[in-house]
Amino acid sequence: MKFAYSLLFLALVSSLHAQSEPINFGGKTYTLGFSKGNVSSSLKSLHEYVPKGETVENWTSMLARHEFSGISAAQLATDMQKQAKAANAEPSLASSTGSNGQKEFFLDFVMIKPEGTKFTMEWNAWRIMSAPGGAVAVQYAMRGKATPDASEAVLAKLTKDFEKVGTAKALRQLDPDKM
Repeated sequence: MKFAYSLLFLALVSSLHAQSEPINFGGKTYTLGFSKGNVSSSLKSLHEYVPKGETVENWTSMLARHEFSGISAAQLATDMQKQAKAANAEPSLASSTGSNGQKEFFLDFVMIKPEGTKFTMEWNAWRIMSAPGGAVAVQYAMRGKATPDASEAVLAKLTKDFEKVGTAKALRQLDPDKM
């Protein structure tokens, strides 16, 4: 019995260790800034990674892993698309077959959040896949602050940075089991 507990402990420690390892993505190194299990009835876990010197409260780019239970990847993608539309974003949703032969969904949209006389523009890209008992989603987001007269320049910079990263291709290369 001690042996079984030892194996369980080692498995737990190694999974926690894997999640705290830095992730290289788009020419930046991201470190774990927030991690929580049992976030809600459907969100089993959330892990957020930010570049060095940034926090999950104050970031310019972020990677995240969301693990959901009781919902299929297709339903999650459709629900997220509806939520983005309800927030006045214009989401783009596409699907393809992943390396495991299962359908994957890619969703991206720009959110604009007013903050007094300024606002934040946030570009989100999601890769949503099936997982045992539910779905897992990998998110990459970039954001910039703008004033109304500088919004086009901020959006152009976000677009350029997104294209530089090659977001959909790069998201496909991220292994959610190592996040």
